[in-house]
Amino acid sequence: MNYKNGDVIRYKPDNNWCKHGIAVVYRTCNSVLAKDTYWGIGAHGDSGWIHESDIEGSTLIGNIYEFRADNYRNEKHYADTDKFYIPMGGGSAQMWYRVGAQPIPSLVAAHFQCLVEKAETGVRAAEGTLLRRKQELEEYLKQHPEISLKKEI
Repeated sequence: MNYKNGDVIRYKPDNNWCKHGIAVVYRTCNSVLAKDTYWGIGAHGDSGWIHESDIEGSTLIGNIYEFRADNYRNEKHYADTDKFYIPMGGGSAQMWYRVGAQPIPSLVAAHFQCLVEKAETGVRAAEGTLLRRKQELEEYLKQHPEISLKKEI
């Protein structure tokens, strides 16, 4: 267990009550402590500290000091080794990116291609809906010749 101060680890909690299974390591003198991110990422407070036995079977995700929180980047543009996700509390979360990490051009292009395909699907669906609505209107107007519209269809 050679974890450094600030290492983020994934561990199996003894129970899931107010624990996400992700913790930040804090070294003090001769001991290693870790705090589950459910209670935030600071070493303050009495809640969320995990047992040393939980730390032993854990795996390293990254070091918090080599990453910065940034919820405004598009996570799909970055390599898995350049990012990690830290859930906090009952619903909030932060995405962390390695300092200096750059988007991978092929991932950016693939993401934009996906957006284009979704937009094209939306356009096709809208065109089909428009055609059906025009047909419905035309049929209705045939049944009611007394109605005249200002705009021809």
